[in-house]
Amino acid sequence: MFENLFSSIKIRGLTLGNRIVMPAMGTHFADEDSYITQQLIDYHVARALGGCGLNFMECTSVCPDATHARQQGISADRFVPGHKKFTDAIHVAGGKCAIQLWAPGAGAGSDPKCRIYLPDGYDGKNSAIFIPPTAKRENDGTIPAITAQELEMVIQWFGEAAARSVKAGYDVLEFHCGHNYLPHTMLSKAFNHRTDKYGGNLKYEKGLR
Repeated sequence: MFENLFSSIKIRGLTLGNRIVMPAMGTHFADEDSYITQQLIDYHVARALGGCGLNFMECTSVCPDATHARQQGISADRFVPGHKKFTDAIHVAGGKCAIQLWAPGAGAGSDPKCRIYLPDGYDGKNSAIFIPPTAKRENDGTIPAITAQELEMVIQWFGEAAARSVKAGYDVLEFHCGHNYLPHTMLSKAFNHRTDKYGGNLKYEKGLR
């Protein structure tokens, strides 16, 4: 079952030294302003030196108004040098590196300063959405739905963050689409009850058969 675990593999243009992958796991090792720290670099380098073929940088915010303290950001060019230092260190250690690109949603309530993007507005009555008390921005506990214009802005932010990630030297880019964050909730009928072009059933409501 494990005869190929330590053998190299080529996926498109990327060659990994083995099949061991370190997934994205939250460390909170970035600094208070969301820059890469030496602690975060050392943490990953140790895994690469230990034989990990591919390291995933944990969820990295593409949104300038929604990056937690001690969560690394990639929402502006000023973050690129730190990420480049990270990828260079992993490569020197003999590994490859990936980055997980992230936008907030219902699962992002640990920092009350950060914007939470929801497909539907939250009024405390939607049982499908759990909003931690620290996330409630308004006196009445409501959170407005993201607008179509804001969604288009987030899409643009993802593209810009992807370009920065390539510039920073990442070998793999991952689009985070789970865990109640924005992309996940947009795709789920439990969360998304919109009636604009970002809601509904594509197959039956848009005439795609």
